[in-house]
Amino acid sequence: MQVIPIEKTNEKLFLNFLNRDMILHVFTIYDLKHMRDKTRVWVALKDAEICGYMLEFDERIVHTHGTVESVTKLLHCIDLDELIFIIEPHHLTVVKEFFKPVEPTDPSSKSQVTTYLVMKANADAFKPLIRHQVKSWKSKILMGFRNILEKNGKNALITQFEEALPLGHMKRMR
Repeated sequence: MQVIPIEKTNEKLFLNFLNRDMILHVFTIYDLKHMRDKTRVWVALKDAEICGYMLEFDERIVHTHGTVESVTKLLHCIDLDELIFIIEPHHLTVVKEFFKPVEPTDPSSKSQVTTYLVMKANADAFKPLIRHQVKSWKSKILMGFRNILEKNGKNALITQFEEALPLGHMKRMR
């Protein structure tokens, strides 16, 4: 596996990779297009294919995407001592080998990693990359789902948050 800065790779190839799932990579796409001067990106390549990347924004926020193996290699590129991570849930174990949580992003989650699910889209921009079997929901199913949410709304929301992107203020372990 090879890890290289975006400037030393085919940037068009990387942007095509991001555009395959614009929702997942929304922050990276936005930062590269509108705040390039505050953005650093490293790409992990395996057999000339992108298997992961890491974005550093404003010398304080780091996003990771890709395989655990690629993130393990990418984390060596960080030269920050204290930062805010936005990671995929399966990256948390690897990140904790390099950094430790020092402060939650929300006071109510003290001593925990704070999680968020971020999604905003309109009908024109929403083109999801479907990785699972899709079924059409009939109004009867939707009403049943509504009833479940009304009865168990808090638990349903907690489950969604637990499956979202962990984000927390981390400090490099010495």
